[in-house]
Amino acid sequence: MTIGIVYVILKVFPTNDPMLTIRGRDGPMISKPFSYEKGECVPKKPSYKELEQRVKELEKEAVERKQAEEAAKDVNNRYQALFGCPLDCIYIHDFEGNFLDVNQAALDLFGYTREEIPSVNFATLLSEDQLSLASKEVEKIIKTGFQKDILKFKLKRKDGEYVYVETTAALLYRDGKPFAIQGIARDITERKQAKNALEEAKMRFEALFENANEMIITTDPQGYILRLNKKVEEISSYSRDELIGKSILKIAYPEDRDKYIHFWKDLLNDKSPHYELRAISKIGYVYDLLASGSAIKTDNRVIEIQYNAQDITERIQAEEALRVSEEKYRTILESIEEGYFEV
Repeated sequence: MTIGIVYVILKVFPTNDPMLTIRGRDGPMISKPFSYEKGECVPKKPSYKELEQRVKELEKEAVERKQAEEAAKDVNNRYQALFGCPLDCIYIHDFEGNFLDVNQAALDLFGYTREEIPSVNFATLLSEDQLSLASKEVEKIIKTGFQKDILKFKLKRKDGEYVYVETTAALLYRDGKPFAIQGIARDITERKQAKNALEEAKMRFEALFENANEMIITTDPQGYILRLNKKVEEISSYSRDELIGKSILKIAYPEDRDKYIHFWKDLLNDKSPHYELRAISKIGYVYDLLASGSAIKTDNRVIEIQYNAQDITERIQAEEALRVSEEKYRTILESIEEGYFEV
């Protein structure tokens, strides 16, 4: 075999084996120990100790290679297990938002088949405003290597239904260079729906609370006002800010304060009492109230007390007027000395 021009450099050292260095025209320098026998350069045979050392080196290289192969296999198995996770959606997309691969959970959530995934991109799943958010996040990930904060997106499935997910993502590297982004998305649709239902229920409750045709006051267990509705403001002439944080006794008619305290104690003791109480407004007007209430508990501990009161002032006044009228006519009848009869 022709190897072109060969440069042979013979080096002989007094204390070392002579070395033969050969370099081909386009090749690297190669140095080998040799002996000079019968006018020829003969490669030196390795000693037993050198052979033993070389065997140890080869064994070490074999062990290290096997360990590296097992580590790579372990990483691959863990990656495949993660990618096949049935709970979270795992996906890979390029820097333009085109999907390259997804796991089964993502296929189930998006409603697409695996064959359709190459035709799916951000624009397929996201609304215009969310598409802008996703594109900006891709730019950040390219700069930082990972998604700093968990983001929430509303995705449109193939069948037109909407689902909600929260995502996190990071760069994928190949040969030391970033080539794609891998993300993990968790379906939070049920959580979102539950939150929306809770918010709707809260809005309905607030509407009923505010517009009720009776006074509603909520206090802490010590009787300090936490919330009140418009009817309380209307009857008491106090503003909301003037009552919140104050004792409910602030609106109690002085002579009825003890009744208010008995009423409060009954509620704390899980009773459902009905009391006729009087309240005095900011301008000094006295109202008659029919009050009821209940203790609100968490873990068998009272956290709030709700008071409901109907304004029965007109009824009390009518009953009093009737009583006065009956007393008047009874007095008249009793004062007539002559007989009285009706025709």
